Amino acid sequence: MSAIDSAVEVRLKADPTVATIVGARVYFDALPLEGRQFPAIRISKVSDLPDPKVPGDRFARIQVSAYDNPPTVNGGRSPAIVEALAAAIEALFHKPQLGSEPAAWSSFGGAVYSVVKSRAEPGPRLTEPGSGYYQIPVDVLIEFRT
Repeated sequence: MSAIDSAVEVRLKADPTVATIVGARVYFDALPLEGRQFPAIRISKVSDLPDPKVPGDRFARIQVSAYDNPPTVNGGRSPAIVEALAAAIEALFHKPQLGSEPAAWSSFGGAVYSVVKSRAEPGPRLTEPGSGYYQIPVDVLIEFRT
Protein backbone atom coordinates (compact mmCIF):
# COMPACT_ATOMS: atom_id res chain seq x y z
CA MET A 1 0.00 0.00 0.00
CA SER A 2 1.10 3.53 -0.71
CA ALA A 3 0.36 6.84 0.99
CA ILE A 4 -1.20 8.25 -2.16
CA ASP A 5 -4.18 9.39 -0.06
CA SER A 6 -1.77 11.62 1.89
CA ALA A 7 -0.62 13.11 -1.43
CA VAL A 8 -4.28 13.81 -2.24
CA GLU A 9 -4.59 15.63 1.10
CA VAL A 10 -1.47 17.71 0.35
CA ARG A 11 -2.92 18.76 -3.02
CA LEU A 12 -6.31 19.63 -1.50
CA LYS A 13 -4.78 21.79 1.24
CA ALA A 14 -2.46 23.54 -1.23
CA ASP A 15 -5.18 24.39 -3.76
CA PRO A 16 -6.28 28.02 -3.28
CA THR A 17 -9.89 27.43 -4.37
CA VAL A 18 -10.37 24.44 -2.06
CA ALA A 19 -8.57 26.18 0.83
CA THR A 20 -10.79 29.25 0.46
CA ILE A 21 -13.89 27.07 0.86
CA VAL A 22 -12.83 24.63 3.61
CA GLY A 23 -9.68 26.04 5.20
CA ALA A 24 -7.95 23.15 6.97
CA ARG A 25 -11.13 21.05 7.43
CA VAL A 26 -9.85 18.02 5.51
CA TYR A 27 -10.27 14.71 7.35
CA PHE A 28 -9.52 11.02 6.77
CA ASP A 29 -12.29 8.40 6.93
CA ALA A 30 -14.76 10.36 9.10
CA LEU A 31 -15.70 13.87 10.07
CA PRO A 32 -14.88 14.68 13.71
CA LEU A 33 -17.65 13.81 16.16
CA GLU A 34 -17.13 16.92 18.28
CA GLY A 35 -16.99 20.49 17.07
CA ARG A 36 -17.91 19.81 13.44
CA GLN A 37 -17.57 22.82 11.21
CA PHE A 38 -18.67 23.11 7.61
CA PRO A 39 -17.94 23.03 4.77
CA ALA A 40 -15.48 20.15 5.06
CA ILE A 41 -13.84 17.33 3.09
CA ARG A 42 -13.51 13.64 3.97
CA ILE A 43 -10.87 11.46 2.25
CA SER A 44 -11.23 7.67 2.13
CA LYS A 45 -8.88 5.29 0.32
CA VAL A 46 -11.05 2.74 -1.46
CA SER A 47 -8.31 0.78 -3.21
CA ASP A 48 -4.59 0.84 -3.98
CA LEU A 49 -3.59 -2.00 -6.28
CA PRO A 50 -0.49 -2.88 -8.29
CA ASP A 51 -0.70 -3.01 -12.06
CA PRO A 52 -0.37 -6.73 -12.84
CA LYS A 53 1.47 -6.03 -16.11
CA VAL A 54 3.74 -3.07 -15.28
CA PRO A 55 6.06 -3.44 -12.26
CA GLY A 56 6.03 -0.35 -10.05
CA ASP A 57 2.77 1.03 -11.47
CA ARG A 58 -0.30 1.26 -9.23
CA PHE A 59 -3.95 2.20 -9.50
CA ALA A 60 -5.73 3.88 -6.60
CA ARG A 61 -9.30 4.96 -6.01
CA ILE A 62 -9.74 7.67 -3.42
CA GLN A 63 -13.15 9.04 -2.48
CA VAL A 64 -13.01 12.74 -1.69
CA SER A 65 -16.38 13.81 -0.29
CA ALA A 66 -17.53 17.42 -0.05
CA TYR A 67 -19.79 18.24 2.92
CA ASP A 68 -21.85 21.22 3.97
CA ASN A 69 -24.65 21.92 6.44
CA PRO A 70 -26.25 25.11 5.13
CA PRO A 71 -28.78 26.95 7.26
CA THR A 72 -32.45 26.94 6.39
CA VAL A 73 -33.52 30.26 4.92
CA ASN A 74 -37.13 30.93 3.89
CA GLY A 75 -37.91 27.22 4.22
CA GLY A 76 -35.05 25.97 2.02
CA ARG A 77 -31.34 25.24 2.09
CA SER A 78 -28.84 26.17 -0.60
CA PRO A 79 -26.53 23.51 -2.06
CA ALA A 80 -24.32 26.21 -3.65
CA ILE A 81 -21.30 25.75 -1.36
CA VAL A 82 -21.19 21.94 -1.46
CA GLU A 83 -21.59 22.05 -5.25
CA ALA A 84 -18.80 24.65 -5.59
CA LEU A 85 -16.54 22.51 -3.39
CA ALA A 86 -17.22 19.35 -5.42
CA ALA A 87 -16.51 21.29 -8.64
CA ALA A 88 -13.20 22.54 -7.19
CA ILE A 89 -12.23 18.96 -6.24
CA GLU A 90 -13.09 17.74 -9.72
CA ALA A 91 -11.11 20.55 -11.38
CA LEU A 92 -8.09 19.80 -9.20
CA PHE A 93 -7.96 16.07 -9.90
CA HIS A 94 -9.46 15.56 -13.37
CA LYS A 95 -6.26 15.31 -15.44
CA PRO A 96 -6.87 12.34 -17.78
CA GLN A 97 -3.83 13.14 -19.92
CA LEU A 98 -1.00 14.75 -18.00
CA GLY A 99 1.35 14.84 -20.96
CA SER A 100 4.62 13.11 -21.59
CA GLU A 101 6.02 13.66 -18.09
CA PRO A 102 4.29 12.36 -14.95
CA ALA A 103 3.33 14.92 -12.31
CA ALA A 104 5.08 14.68 -8.93
CA TRP A 105 2.66 14.45 -6.00
CA SER A 106 4.24 14.63 -2.53
CA SER A 107 2.75 13.17 0.64
CA PHE A 108 3.11 14.52 4.18
CA GLY A 109 5.38 11.55 4.97
CA GLY A 110 7.88 12.63 2.30
CA ALA A 111 7.01 10.04 -0.36
CA VAL A 112 6.79 11.38 -3.90
CA TYR A 113 4.58 9.66 -6.47
CA SER A 114 4.83 10.03 -10.24
CA VAL A 115 1.23 10.42 -11.33
CA VAL A 116 0.63 9.36 -14.91
CA LYS A 117 -3.02 10.46 -14.94
CA SER A 118 -5.96 11.05 -12.68
CA ARG A 119 -9.69 11.26 -13.22
CA ALA A 120 -12.37 12.74 -11.01
CA GLU A 121 -15.96 11.56 -11.23
CA PRO A 122 -18.43 13.44 -8.99
CA GLY A 123 -21.53 11.64 -7.83
CA PRO A 124 -24.96 13.08 -7.10
CA ARG A 125 -25.64 15.42 -4.20
CA LEU A 126 -26.86 13.36 -1.25
CA THR A 127 -28.55 14.29 2.01
CA GLU A 128 -27.18 12.16 4.83
CA PRO A 129 -29.85 10.36 6.85
CA GLY A 130 -30.16 11.63 10.41
CA SER A 131 -27.80 14.61 10.13
CA GLY A 132 -29.21 16.21 6.99
CA TYR A 133 -25.71 17.20 5.84
CA TYR A 134 -25.26 17.68 2.13
CA GLN A 135 -22.58 15.42 0.65
CA ILE A 136 -21.18 15.07 -2.86
CA PRO A 137 -18.77 12.13 -3.24
CA VAL A 138 -16.04 12.55 -5.86
CA ASP A 139 -14.23 9.37 -6.95
CA VAL A 140 -10.60 10.14 -7.79
CA LEU A 141 -8.94 7.43 -9.89
CA ILE A 142 -5.16 7.70 -9.99
CA GLU A 143 -2.56 5.86 -12.08
CA PHE A 144 0.88 6.36 -10.56
CA ARG A 145 4.37 5.00 -10.06
CA THR A 146 6.04 4.44 -6.73
